[in-house]
Amino acid sequence: MKALLVLMGMEIGGAETHVLELALGLKERGVDVLIASNGGVYTNELKQNSIPHFSVPLNTRNPFKMLKSLFILSKIIRKEKPDIVHGHARIPSFLLGILCKIHHFNFITTAHWVFNVTPALKRLSNWGYRTIAVSDDIKKYLTENYGTYPQDILVTTNGISKKKFSIPRDESLIEELGLSKDKRKILSVSRMDTDRSLIAHQLIEIAPKLAEKEDVEIILVGDGDDYQNILAEAEQMNTSLNKKVIFTTGGRTDINRFVSISDFVVAVSRSALEAMCGKKPVIVAGNEGYLGIFTNETLENAIATNFCCRGMKNSTPELLFADLEKLLSLTPEKLAELSAFGEKVVEDNYSVDKMVTDNLTVYNEILKNGNCHKDFVISGYYGHGNSGDDALLYAILQDLRENLPYVRVTVLSANPEETTAFHGVHAVNRFNLFEVTKAIKNSDCLISGGGSLLQDVTSTKSLIYYTSVINYAKKLGKKVYIYANGIGPLTRKNNVISAKKALENADLITLRDKKSEELLKELKVKNKNVVLTADPALNLKPSESTKALIEKENLPGGKYVAISIRNWKNDENLAVSVAECADRLSEKYGLIPVFIPMQQKEDLKICEHALSLMKCKGYCLKNHYEFNDLMAFCKECELVIGMRLHILLYSATMCVPSIGIVYDPKVMGCIEMLGQEKYLIDLESISADGLFNRCTEILENYESVKDALTETIQNVKNSAKQNGIYAEKLYKEGEI
Repeated sequence: MKALLVLMGMEIGGAETHVLELALGLKERGVDVLIASNGGVYTNELKQNSIPHFSVPLNTRNPFKMLKSLFILSKIIRKEKPDIVHGHARIPSFLLGILCKIHHFNFITTAHWVFNVTPALKRLSNWGYRTIAVSDDIKKYLTENYGTYPQDILVTTNGISKKKFSIPRDESLIEELGLSKDKRKILSVSRMDTDRSLIAHQLIEIAPKLAEKEDVEIILVGDGDDYQNILAEAEQMNTSLNKKVIFTTGGRTDINRFVSISDFVVAVSRSALEAMCGKKPVIVAGNEGYLGIFTNETLENAIATNFCCRGMKNSTPELLFADLEKLLSLTPEKLAELSAFGEKVVEDNYSVDKMVTDNLTVYNEILKNGNCHKDFVISGYYGHGNSGDDALLYAILQDLRENLPYVRVTVLSANPEETTAFHGVHAVNRFNLFEVTKAIKNSDCLISGGGSLLQDVTSTKSLIYYTSVINYAKKLGKKVYIYANGIGPLTRKNNVISAKKALENADLITLRDKKSEELLKELKVKNKNVVLTADPALNLKPSESTKALIEKENLPGGKYVAISIRNWKNDENLAVSVAECADRLSEKYGLIPVFIPMQQKEDLKICEHALSLMKCKGYCLKNHYEFNDLMAFCKECELVIGMRLHILLYSATMCVPSIGIVYDPKVMGCIEMLGQEKYLIDLESISADGLFNRCTEILENYESVKDALTETIQNVKNSAKQNGIYAEKLYKEGEI
């Protein structure tokens, strides 16, 4: 494999060091590495390791220099024919984006920083066919500001070479710089540009107070457009102190040697991690903000901002002096503890090996699958705070990632931000006509589902919406996959016609229950690609623990019966019957009733009403929980009484027996699929006696009921997996 890495320059900086370590690591793994940049101090190290460097003026927005860079890069790419072209920073990636349209190479980028976003820069920025981000907050920045598909972004680390920084104290450097052998040394390594040099100025400002308290020396390493100002300030301060306290070195590449002679380091990003790797206590501070002394207490915030302090309080001379004073006062044992902790964090999370492996993973994916993405749009009842529908979306995405890990997905959602945050996919507002049509136009395939979308019991409007989306996709020549749907009820003649047309337009239909299959036959739907599978939510996984939920809701320990009901035609008898049954289950079997509103806005009121009618102590979940938490809670229950379809699926997946309250054919279909018809009860004829008798029958024959359910569920889960397999066939072969 031959990889061309393209960046602005090879001067000192986090991105430049990242590329240097990446190049060396890739070369060790057998990759033929080439680098193109404006050059700089690190080019010597490239030469020493036999990595070719091409000089290209990529460090400026000057139009003539950029045009020159285009011609040089084009020549390099035509001559060298790299398998991968990897851009680092916006100018190189912008130029590579232009050349990619001409030469059609495999193009990826790495995002090292968050930059100002203007309309012009937004249009000009190009993040390649895949993007590597060096932190989660940079990934978030890309998705929010550039609409980059989250699944196209891999988060890696700023890899630090342990071998390079685990060296003994370099006495020769002390002599070279004219430093004292005995004084304690505070090191700051940074690019000395006006937007990066704040800490250097602040260290100079507090030098008198430090010199007054301790015998210290301050070493400032780095170069940039602010360096001459820093140099002048340092010289002036040394003169006023009548001794040399501050040492400025300009740009250096031997940062490991400086780390080896330092006692404390003040830095951000890669420089902070390098110091930690070299077993030095670190104050994480820079232009972006101030974190303070790196300890276990500051670990979470450090990782969240990739050690850059973005969004944190501003660094001030007072904060910096207070923390340095604290470090200077610590015992050798405490300092050793800090050093060992930092070293362990780098070793576990920021190794060069991991960084190289992550990059190779993306390289190999692109080489295997090419740059030509297939884009799926998923349409459904998502973003409405309904646990069941959001679980369905998660399950569909899980299927796609397992069978088609390289497709890109856009979800039509009522709450795009929430959908993107939880599911890690691109989402647009399902009610924004412009965004919906644009998403479908740019897609290759529409997935409609899962759930019961083609029905008119909820409303005719929803049916019109889903059929319109399907028909529009077909009009544009897109593949349409109606994914694990429950079809019906359809009560109006015009709605039957609309649903039938949409079903016949689909390239593939999978159905989650037998009743839906029977309805298609009854409607005489002409579509040869109809397959009976099962609900994809059956293959979801629960959370590892329910401890947080139980504590948050103040639930007592014991055996639970979970109850999930919804308001349906203002049926007061439902609440009365459920409340009385819950009381009897509590009195006879010691079960603790816990009501679960599956859709908070819709279900909370009736759940609380039923709870208020009870004589025994019961509970109702007040907070919103994701499907995996509710699945885990179902596992803790002896029995589930459910009206919402997905509470029945959650309990079945956990092999917990359930009573289904049938208000809709989809609930009947689910119960029949699970072989639990014996234990359903129709909403229209529900009574406390009828409900309690079914519960009693299960509890008195518990092991045999559970065993039968366990056997059935495994077969049904296997059927549910077919949904994703069919998606792969449709994607790769165009038909099933």
